[in-house]
Amino acid sequence: MANQQTLAGKKGLAPLPANAAPEVVAERKALLDSINGVPKDPKDYGITKPENIANELWNESLAKGAAEIAHKYSASPQMLKDLVALQTAELQKQVAAQAEYEKNFFATQQKNLEATLRNENIPLTKAQELAERGAMRLGLDMQNPEHQTLMKNSNVFLMAMRHAMTTMEDKFVSGEAKAGMGNNPLAEARDIAHNKSNPLYDAFYNSSSPQNAMAKARYKSLMEEAGKRGMR
Repeated sequence: MANQQTLAGKKGLAPLPANAAPEVVAERKALLDSINGVPKDPKDYGITKPENIANELWNESLAKGAAEIAHKYSASPQMLKDLVALQTAELQKQVAAQAEYEKNFFATQQKNLEATLRNENIPLTKAQELAERGAMRLGLDMQNPEHQTLMKNSNVFLMAMRHAMTTMEDKFVSGEAKAGMGNNPLAEARDIAHNKSNPLYDAFYNSSSPQNAMAKARYKSLMEEAGKRGMR
Protein backbone atom coordinates (compact mmCIF):
# COMPACT_ATOMS: atom_id res chain seq x y z
CA MET A 1 0.00 0.00 0.00
CA ALA A 2 2.85 2.35 0.84
CA ASN A 3 4.51 1.58 -2.49
CA GLN A 4 1.27 2.21 -4.31
CA GLN A 5 0.87 5.58 -2.53
CA THR A 6 4.41 6.58 -3.45
CA LEU A 7 3.91 5.58 -7.08
CA ALA A 8 0.62 7.48 -7.21
CA GLY A 9 2.33 10.51 -5.78
CA LYS A 10 5.05 10.32 -8.37
CA LYS A 11 2.58 10.01 -11.25
CA GLY A 12 -0.13 12.44 -10.14
CA LEU A 13 1.86 14.84 -7.92
CA ALA A 14 -0.19 13.73 -4.95
CA PRO A 15 1.29 14.40 -1.50
CA LEU A 16 4.04 11.97 -0.57
CA PRO A 17 3.63 9.94 2.59
CA ALA A 18 5.41 11.23 5.69
CA ASN A 19 7.76 8.24 5.66
CA ALA A 20 8.69 8.53 1.99
CA ALA A 21 12.26 7.53 1.27
CA PRO A 22 14.81 10.36 0.99
CA GLU A 23 15.51 9.52 -2.64
CA VAL A 24 11.79 9.79 -3.41
CA VAL A 25 11.60 13.17 -1.66
CA ALA A 26 14.64 14.36 -3.60
CA GLU A 27 13.12 13.14 -6.85
CA ARG A 28 9.88 15.01 -6.09
CA LYS A 29 11.78 18.23 -5.29
CA ALA A 30 13.76 17.95 -8.51
CA LEU A 31 10.49 17.62 -10.41
CA LEU A 32 8.91 20.63 -8.67
CA ASP A 33 12.06 22.67 -9.12
CA SER A 34 11.93 21.93 -12.83
CA ILE A 35 8.25 22.82 -13.10
CA ASN A 36 8.56 26.08 -11.09
CA GLY A 37 11.91 27.19 -12.49
CA VAL A 38 13.58 27.10 -9.09
CA PRO A 39 17.24 28.21 -9.19
CA LYS A 40 19.97 25.85 -8.06
CA ASP A 41 20.99 28.09 -5.18
CA PRO A 42 18.78 30.33 -2.96
CA LYS A 43 20.96 33.35 -3.70
CA ASP A 44 20.09 32.97 -7.38
CA TYR A 45 16.55 34.15 -6.63
CA GLY A 46 18.16 37.57 -6.92
CA ILE A 47 16.28 39.29 -4.09
CA THR A 48 17.67 42.83 -3.77
CA LYS A 49 16.56 45.97 -2.00
CA PRO A 50 13.89 47.86 -3.96
CA GLU A 51 15.01 51.33 -5.01
CA ASN A 52 12.04 52.97 -3.30
CA ILE A 53 12.97 51.61 0.14
CA ALA A 54 15.49 53.38 2.39
CA ASN A 55 18.63 51.44 3.24
CA GLU A 56 17.85 51.41 6.97
CA LEU A 57 14.50 49.73 6.29
CA TRP A 58 15.94 46.84 4.29
CA ASN A 59 16.69 43.63 6.20
CA GLU A 60 19.28 41.65 4.27
CA SER A 61 19.25 38.67 6.65
CA LEU A 62 15.47 38.43 6.35
CA ALA A 63 15.70 38.48 2.56
CA LYS A 64 18.31 35.73 2.67
CA GLY A 65 16.17 33.63 5.01
CA ALA A 66 13.10 34.07 2.78
CA ALA A 67 15.06 32.90 -0.25
CA GLU A 68 16.27 29.81 1.61
CA ILE A 69 12.72 28.89 2.66
CA ALA A 70 11.40 29.50 -0.85
CA HIS A 71 14.12 27.25 -2.24
CA LYS A 72 13.41 24.55 0.33
CA TYR A 73 9.75 24.36 -0.75
CA SER A 74 10.41 24.81 -4.47
CA ALA A 75 8.73 28.22 -4.74
CA SER A 76 8.96 29.87 -8.13
CA PRO A 77 11.03 33.05 -8.54
CA GLN A 78 7.90 34.94 -9.58
CA MET A 79 6.14 33.91 -6.38
CA LEU A 80 9.01 35.23 -4.28
CA LYS A 81 9.13 38.40 -6.37
CA ASP A 82 5.42 38.99 -5.77
CA LEU A 83 5.84 38.45 -2.03
CA VAL A 84 8.69 40.95 -1.89
CA ALA A 85 6.55 43.45 -3.82
CA LEU A 86 3.69 42.92 -1.36
CA GLN A 87 5.97 43.41 1.63
CA THR A 88 7.48 46.53 0.05
CA ALA A 89 4.05 48.04 -0.55
CA GLU A 90 2.99 47.39 3.03
CA LEU A 91 6.24 48.85 4.34
CA GLN A 92 5.72 51.99 2.28
CA LYS A 93 2.24 52.36 3.76
CA GLN A 94 3.68 52.09 7.26
CA VAL A 95 6.40 54.64 6.51
CA ALA A 96 3.83 57.07 5.06
CA ALA A 97 1.54 56.60 8.08
CA GLN A 98 4.44 57.21 10.47
CA ALA A 99 5.47 60.34 8.57
CA GLU A 100 1.90 61.67 8.71
CA TYR A 101 1.71 60.94 12.44
CA GLU A 102 4.99 62.74 13.09
CA LYS A 103 3.89 65.70 10.97
CA ASN A 104 0.65 66.07 12.95
CA PHE A 105 2.40 65.48 16.28
CA PHE A 106 5.05 68.14 15.74
CA ALA A 107 2.48 70.57 14.34
CA THR A 108 0.51 70.18 17.57
CA GLN A 109 3.69 70.59 19.62
CA GLN A 110 4.52 73.83 17.79
CA LYS A 111 0.98 75.11 18.29
CA ASN A 112 1.12 74.37 22.02
CA LEU A 113 4.53 75.98 22.31
CA GLU A 114 3.48 79.18 20.56
CA ALA A 115 0.37 79.41 22.77
CA THR A 116 2.51 79.08 25.90
CA LEU A 117 4.96 81.71 24.71
CA ARG A 118 2.12 84.11 23.92
CA ASN A 119 0.72 83.63 27.42
CA GLU A 120 4.12 84.28 28.93
CA ASN A 121 4.84 87.19 26.56
CA ILE A 122 8.10 85.73 25.25
CA PRO A 123 8.99 86.28 21.56
CA LEU A 124 9.48 83.06 19.63
CA THR A 125 12.91 84.04 18.32
CA LYS A 126 14.12 84.85 21.83
CA ALA A 127 12.61 81.64 23.16
CA GLN A 128 14.49 79.65 20.52
CA GLU A 129 17.75 81.33 21.48
CA LEU A 130 17.18 80.58 25.16
CA ALA A 131 16.08 77.00 24.50
CA GLU A 132 19.21 76.25 22.48
CA ARG A 133 21.37 77.76 25.19
CA GLY A 134 19.60 75.78 27.89
CA ALA A 135 19.73 72.58 25.86
CA MET A 136 23.50 72.88 25.44
CA ARG A 137 23.91 73.51 29.15
CA LEU A 138 21.93 70.36 29.80
CA GLY A 139 24.29 68.38 27.56
CA LEU A 140 22.38 68.25 24.29
CA ASP A 141 24.21 68.56 20.99
CA MET A 142 22.23 70.83 18.70
CA GLN A 143 24.08 69.41 15.68
CA ASN A 144 22.76 65.93 16.49
CA PRO A 145 19.60 65.17 14.43
CA GLU A 146 18.13 63.11 17.28
CA HIS A 147 18.58 65.99 19.72
CA GLN A 148 17.09 68.40 17.19
CA THR A 149 14.02 66.18 16.97
CA LEU A 150 13.84 66.01 20.76
CA MET A 151 13.72 69.79 20.93
CA LYS A 152 10.59 69.78 18.76
CA ASN A 153 8.72 68.42 21.78
CA SER A 154 7.16 71.49 23.41
CA ASN A 155 7.79 70.22 26.95
CA VAL A 156 11.48 69.63 26.26
CA PHE A 157 11.78 73.00 24.51
CA LEU A 158 10.20 74.86 27.44
CA MET A 159 12.31 72.94 29.96
CA ALA A 160 15.49 73.96 28.14
CA MET A 161 14.30 77.55 27.77
CA ARG A 162 13.46 77.89 31.46
CA HIS A 163 16.73 76.29 32.45
CA ALA A 164 18.54 78.98 30.48
CA MET A 165 16.40 81.68 32.09
CA THR A 166 17.16 80.49 35.62
CA THR A 167 20.89 80.32 34.96
CA MET A 168 21.29 83.64 33.15
CA GLU A 169 23.85 85.89 34.77
CA ASP A 170 23.48 89.37 33.43
CA LYS A 171 20.61 89.51 30.97
CA PHE A 172 16.84 89.85 31.12
CA VAL A 173 14.50 87.28 29.63
CA SER A 174 13.93 89.69 26.76
CA GLY A 175 17.66 89.75 26.17
CA GLU A 176 17.75 93.55 26.40
CA ALA A 177 19.92 94.99 29.16
CA LYS A 178 18.40 98.06 30.73
CA ALA A 179 20.41 101.21 30.10
CA GLY A 180 22.98 101.86 32.82
CA MET A 181 22.27 98.60 34.61
CA GLY A 182 25.11 96.46 33.19
CA ASN A 183 26.23 93.55 35.32
CA ASN A 184 24.46 94.75 38.45
CA PRO A 185 22.58 91.93 40.23
CA LEU A 186 20.96 94.29 42.74
CA ALA A 187 19.63 96.56 40.02
CA GLU A 188 18.35 93.58 38.06
CA ALA A 189 16.64 92.10 41.12
CA ARG A 190 14.96 95.42 41.88
CA ASP A 191 13.89 95.69 38.27
CA ILE A 192 12.17 92.31 38.49
CA ALA A 193 10.35 93.39 41.64
CA HIS A 194 9.41 96.94 40.63
CA ASN A 195 9.50 97.35 36.86
CA LYS A 196 6.16 96.29 35.38
CA SER A 197 7.69 96.11 31.90
CA ASN A 198 10.20 93.49 33.05
CA PRO A 199 9.22 90.10 31.54
CA LEU A 200 9.49 88.49 34.98
CA TYR A 201 7.48 91.12 36.89
CA ASP A 202 4.05 89.52 36.47
CA ALA A 203 5.35 86.00 37.03
CA PHE A 204 7.14 87.13 40.19
CA TYR A 205 3.86 88.18 41.82
CA ASN A 206 1.52 85.68 40.17
CA SER A 207 1.74 82.35 42.01
CA SER A 208 -0.29 80.61 39.29
CA SER A 209 2.14 81.62 36.54
CA PRO A 210 4.26 78.79 35.06
CA GLN A 211 7.25 81.10 35.54
CA ASN A 212 6.54 82.05 39.16
CA ALA A 213 9.05 79.66 40.72
CA MET A 214 11.67 80.55 38.15
CA ALA A 215 11.15 84.31 38.64
CA LYS A 216 11.47 84.00 42.41
CA ALA A 217 14.53 81.79 42.07
CA ARG A 218 16.09 84.36 39.74
CA TYR A 219 15.33 87.18 42.17
CA LYS A 220 16.77 85.23 45.10
CA SER A 221 19.90 84.36 43.13
CA LEU A 222 20.44 88.02 42.18
CA MET A 223 19.98 89.20 45.75
CA GLU A 224 22.44 86.60 47.02
CA GLU A 225 24.97 87.70 44.41
CA ALA A 226 24.40 91.34 45.38
CA GLY A 227 24.99 90.42 49.01
CA LYS A 228 28.27 88.71 48.13
CA ARG A 229 29.37 91.90 46.39
CA GLY A 230 28.37 94.07 49.33
CA MET A 231 25.63 95.86 47.41
CA ARG A 232 22.77 97.46 49.32
